[in-house]
Amino acid sequence: MELPEPKATFLLDWQSAEIAALEHMKSLGFIDAQRTQSGADGGIDVESSEAAAQVKFYASPVGRPDIQRLRGAANGYRISVFYSTGGYTKEAVEYADSAGVALFLMDPYGNAEAYSQSAEVLVRPDQVRERQEQLEELKAVRYRLAALSFEEDYSLYAKFGKQVPLGEEEAAYFAHVLSDLDTSVKNFREAVRGSQFQVADSLFEKINNRVLFLTWITGEEFRGRYEDIDEAVAQGWKLQSASSSDDSFSRIASAVIDLMAFLEELFRAWEASYPQEAGVYLLREPVLKRSVGMLLSVGIDPSILQPELQMQLKDSVKVGVARLAKQTDKTFRSIFDYYKQLKFDCPTNVFVAKLKFEALVERISRLLNAS
Repeated sequence: MELPEPKATFLLDWQSAEIAALEHMKSLGFIDAQRTQSGADGGIDVESSEAAAQVKFYASPVGRPDIQRLRGAANGYRISVFYSTGGYTKEAVEYADSAGVALFLMDPYGNAEAYSQSAEVLVRPDQVRERQEQLEELKAVRYRLAALSFEEDYSLYAKFGKQVPLGEEEAAYFAHVLSDLDTSVKNFREAVRGSQFQVADSLFEKINNRVLFLTWITGEEFRGRYEDIDEAVAQGWKLQSASSSDDSFSRIASAVIDLMAFLEELFRAWEASYPQEAGVYLLREPVLKRSVGMLLSVGIDPSILQPELQMQLKDSVKVGVARLAKQTDKTFRSIFDYYKQLKFDCPTNVFVAKLKFEALVERISRLLNAS
């Protein structure tokens, strides 16, 4: 798919210059580029996952100090881009060539012309095509993460509807919205598969509205891992950020840490309410904690352990999680029996905690089996 050429529009002010720079960045293959909220002359004006750009709506040439400041502000980005309507001084161009900053000269209609060596490389068709393809794939990865999260959310709500007793009226509301949520999540997945990201965005809003309704019945703490697309996007970039790392190790470790943190918080609260049923022994898993720490280290540098030892480490984590799950399940049964003896209905938050716990364990099991 070829990117459209940016439309030429007469530049009236710095805002229109930034919009023109944004369109030009997208035409260079930076498909995730967007304007920042910095305002007039506030530093980085347009950014993408790979590049940061500054725009100067000046009548006079930009000097070397401005290019140097951009280099400092764009330290966390791979590529620095500068747009100027007033040209550049000789010193600015010389510094940009030595520092790898792409300079573009912008005419009164927002058309940009390469003005440095790095800029000439950026506009090469093969470079633009390669950059676009890479970012399209990363965008797809991030949306697939969001789709997976929504599917896990739906699965949790479906289990809630089956396991938690609801009143007749609430049950009717719940069943209707859950069915609509199921359809929306499936449509979101299909949109992502077809790279129809605008459709996916609109479905995301629809999904969130239905989840918001369901949280009034289930409670806010029941929601899945990702709160919105932005978080899923950020997580997607994080998972792709280090080519030398083994993502499977990091994801397993992260999942186990999430489980242990959830249980620690849960049982700290329950020790006050159920002192006989919720034992502190669940917080004492030194072997599992050490294994998780080692997994994180191997995730950063897989060469630390040979493949057979890596598998042994994963098996150790699997055993530790299974032991933790068995102990936790025993505690849940004790609490359910406690309310049964009192002939009271067990509080909804206990059912919610059990379902969240089961979802976290299932996630770890899936990651271990896939690695």
